[in-house]
Amino acid sequence: MTFPRVLVPDLGVLPNARLIPTESTLWYLRHVLRLGAGASVLVVDGAGQPWTAKLVEGAAGLEFLILEPNPSARVVISQLQIELIIALLKGDKTEIAIQKATELGVSAIRVVMCERSIPRIKPAEITKKLDRFAKVAMEATRQCGQATQPEISLDLSLEEAISKVNSALPRFVLDERGGAHSLACQLANLEKPVKGVVLAVGPEGAHSDRERLLLEKMGFQPAGLGPRVLKAETAGIVAVAISQTIIGDMGTI
Repeated sequence: MTFPRVLVPDLGVLPNARLIPTESTLWYLRHVLRLGAGASVLVVDGAGQPWTAKLVEGAAGLEFLILEPNPSARVVISQLQIELIIALLKGDKTEIAIQKATELGVSAIRVVMCERSIPRIKPAEITKKLDRFAKVAMEATRQCGQATQPEISLDLSLEEAISKVNSALPRFVLDERGGAHSLACQLANLEKPVKGVVLAVGPEGAHSDRERLLLEKMGFQPAGLGPRVLKAETAGIVAVAISQTIIGDMGTI
């Protein structure tokens, strides 16, 4: 039997434990799924472990009563660690990129206010933006069957974003100027097995000259996505899809 699926951040979950849903999860249960006390759900904990659970009334409202592990539940865990550094984009384009990259199984998304990013974020606004980005990622994770949602950061400089990525992974920056070897070819030529990859995508106006030099200094190889000039959010999504196809689980037969 297939149960509605919800994510919880809790670790060390055990049978008979009671977990309190977050406010957004509670809203999803009540108003989207229209569930109440007594309903069965599939709870996926912070470690990606699926559990059969029931909704029960608690002191503060609905709670999850954990019943038992559910090893037969379909839970997707990407074996490829993809870290996406993407510039802060105008409008809802950043959220679109986060949503689609999450569906494709990235492990981390570093949103960065590049020098040519059109939106400008003040330090006091970071928490509110991060909360919104995390909500988008959580909804996408729940929808696509991924076990855990990606780590998300919002950085005020490219230096800050680069400092957070896994230094052991190969690094590529998408270069719209032409002349760079294709991302697909470069990924295919990596020494196997490949544990992951870091992908950097610039803003609508591309990375500044200073940022290009920084990326080169930090070991990012320029990579192309073909003859077409793609929008920044499209480029990020395509790059992740290519990575999963060439060295990840989308190319598995």
